[in-house]
Amino acid sequence: MKDKKLIGHISIDSGTVWVGDPCYIIHTEKLPKTLGKDWLDLCRITDDRSDNTRHLPMSFNHDNGHNGLGVMSYTKIGDGYYPVYMIGDNDGIYIDFLDTGWFQNDDEKEEN
Repeated sequence: MKDKKLIGHISIDSGTVWVGDPCYIIHTEKLPKTLGKDWLDLCRITDDRSDNTRHLPMSFNHDNGHNGLGVMSYTKIGDGYYPVYMIGDNDGIYIDFLDTGWFQNDDEKEEN
């Protein structure tokens, strides 16, 4: 297994996590159409209570139709405080939704 390092934690209060470039959603006058007009609209897109259909995990497109705006997923157990690890020399990240510690070495410490 490649080296791994605990790089921090993320707080989750919506039971979901977003992975994507923040400049596409923070530095804009309005949200990309694929995300809806507000938080409630995004909730309707991702979790349709009318037919109990859960659409996550899913990928979101840019307004021009290209894939890659971001991806969104439910966590395994809902809200929480989850550790995030860097794999290798920034080869990827891993979010431990179960927070079992199985991915962490006993001698690892979180770096701020």
